[in-house]
Amino acid sequence: MQRRATYVWWKHLLFWGLWLLLLGPAYISAFGAWLIGSMLPGYHDPVDIILTVILTATLLLVMGIAVYTAWHFWHQTKPFSKLMIWLSVGLLGIPLLSTAGALFSYVQLAVK
Repeated sequence: MQRRATYVWWKHLLFWGLWLLLLGPAYISAFGAWLIGSMLPGYHDPVDIILTVILTATLLLVMGIAVYTAWHFWHQTKPFSKLMIWLSVGLLGIPLLSTAGALFSYVQLAVK
């Protein structure tokens, strides 16, 4: 039977601190999807639909990363460095790509 290595205290603090920061992008994308999505029943503009889809996908991806990293940290099945990479993707990569996609679609669909 393999013995699992336990994480030291500073790894716990770093992981859970960064994990809690994931709630920021999740809240922003949930609020944006709710705000734009609440306008869809009365007014169907393609840019609103695209922005709602982008923000909903962002929310699902960030929450998926939150669940994935928390589960693997709790059960200690992945190396700490890989969990930090996933958290950085959830904190920086996905929100930046989402913002770029939303701005691009807004410029292409609404500004013309």
